[in-house]
Amino acid sequence: MTMTTDTRGHHIPLDGALNFRDFGGYKNQHGGYIRPGYFFRSDKLNTLSDDDHGKLDKLAIDAIFDLRRPDEREFAPTRWMTDSATTIHACSLIPPESSAKAMMREAAQYIEQPDPAKTMMQQLYAKIVTASHSRQYLNQIFTHLLEQPGKPILVHFSGGKDRTGVTCALIQWALGCDQQTIYDDYMLSKSLYCDRVDSNAKFQQMAKGNKDDTLKPEWIQAIMSVFPDYLDAMFDAILDEYEGIEDYLVKGLGLPSDSPQRLQELYVLKV
Repeated sequence: MTMTTDTRGHHIPLDGALNFRDFGGYKNQHGGYIRPGYFFRSDKLNTLSDDDHGKLDKLAIDAIFDLRRPDEREFAPTRWMTDSATTIHACSLIPPESSAKAMMREAAQYIEQPDPAKTMMQQLYAKIVTASHSRQYLNQIFTHLLEQPGKPILVHFSGGKDRTGVTCALIQWALGCDQQTIYDDYMLSKSLYCDRVDSNAKFQQMAKGNKDDTLKPEWIQAIMSVFPDYLDAMFDAILDEYEGIEDYLVKGLGLPSDSPQRLQELYVLKV
């Protein structure tokens, strides 16, 4: 898929986070624009500098939705020291037992597939939007948007690409963005994060203490990167069961029936 969306100006360079950006400001299918300055996304926030906090304070972020598992939050605690009264919500989109090592072992179940790790990642993206465990936290995020309008949010994960990517895609879809825009914003994680981290070091970290031979070095690239196929799996999982994003918000996430319309009224600028 060729990128056609103008994504300039969305990335916010920081010393301690690679993938921090505004995922609003995009044009939607109805001629409006998602409000800029209300929706932010990032990778982990444990190494933010004092200069970073100076930049972030100007964003007046009201709520942070930390999508990591408890062990990930303990390993790299969020360092947030702005003057804003920010609330951090723990929203582990996958169960605590779904560790990185567990993901690699799951990939072994698809050993007959051309690319076991990519197949596993596609399954992960589908589970994030369909599993009851995940949907309860997605409900929490959308409920916050409905009940706390006008207050900027930040969603983040260790890399800011998978669980974060799905969450941001759902919000953009709910606000009327077309799929090309959603994919183009999602794929920014490749240049901002995936291409800048040491995947070999990540593999060694994941393999440490593992006694079996299920971990394959060649699989780490699929896990550490982003591909349109992954987001395809998210869209397919929703459209296989629901009529569209509006139906998913109401029936899948249990939001009030007027939620799709209210979200657009609150967060889409009419031109």
